[in-house]
Amino acid sequence: MSRRRLLLLSGLLVAAGLTLAAQGHLRGLPSIDGAVLAHNRETTARRQAELHATGVYGLDPDGWTPLAPAREGEWLYHHPEEGQTFEEFVDFDPLRRAPGRERVVLQPLTPLRPHAEAALEVVREQCGLFFAAEAALAPPLELPPAAFDAARGQWDSAHLLDWLAARRPEGALVYAGVADEDFFVRGLDNYVFGLGRFREGLGVYSYRRFHHPGVDERLYLARAFKLLTHEVGHGFGLKHCVYFRCVMNGSNALPELDGSPLEPCPVCLRKLQHSLGFDVRARWAALAGLYERLGLADDAAWLRARLARLEQDGRAAPWADPPG
Repeated sequence: MSRRRLLLLSGLLVAAGLTLAAQGHLRGLPSIDGAVLAHNRETTARRQAELHATGVYGLDPDGWTPLAPAREGEWLYHHPEEGQTFEEFVDFDPLRRAPGRERVVLQPLTPLRPHAEAALEVVREQCGLFFAAEAALAPPLELPPAAFDAARGQWDSAHLLDWLAARRPEGALVYAGVADEDFFVRGLDNYVFGLGRFREGLGVYSYRRFHHPGVDERLYLARAFKLLTHEVGHGFGLKHCVYFRCVMNGSNALPELDGSPLEPCPVCLRKLQHSLGFDVRARWAALAGLYERLGLADDAAWLRARLARLEQDGRAAPWADPPG
């Protein structure tokens, strides 16, 4: 697929309110013209500099790593994006928690392989703690045969999204289908991890590419956590992050996804806090406890260090009020 066609498809998805989940390796991506690449990097660098100049997010310099210039094959190299400040997010009219619309509902879509089925409960638990919201597993539904493309051997994610929309439970702030089969989007010749709708809290995601013989169970869970929270984040209205290493970074393939953290950066965390109204300290403490229990020691230690920094500074959140 040509780069122009790929970017056109991405633009059409965004215009339609859809978000394409992290993809597998995109075949045949051509080299980008040097002038275009320079412009993309200058735009990202300018946006990063503007954000850091505010002084709002520099309270814990050991906590978050600024995003480095993208390399060939990485998301930002092939998908120029300007990111989204907190102020732009608020102006975007994001999805917000409201009385009677507070639950995150995960919808298992069968058939599920044993490791995917076994992970459902802990994925539900992590999702609930991540968004500081009640999270529930709906009774399983069988994938609809009409969404299967026999020629490709894959499931049409757009068809599944429409099918799920008609089954959304009453009171669900977020409704996310979780599957273990290969997905595709028409116009792309490979596979996608899922599809979602901006600001609607609706999506469908697949863990099919996350597991293979010998994969560490902790890595499998981390991938599952990242995909679901990243895409549900889009459902709240968060765009891809270009400021720090963050769970909201775009990714083109598993190595890039594996290199991203489980947590949002302070910019994206502030957006979620605006929509959901949680206590940052309580959220971090709960997630740290879960990760310690699951053997995700590095992620738990990182959260404990952030908590200690907040306590040291006497702050409730890792951002400051803008000067003036």
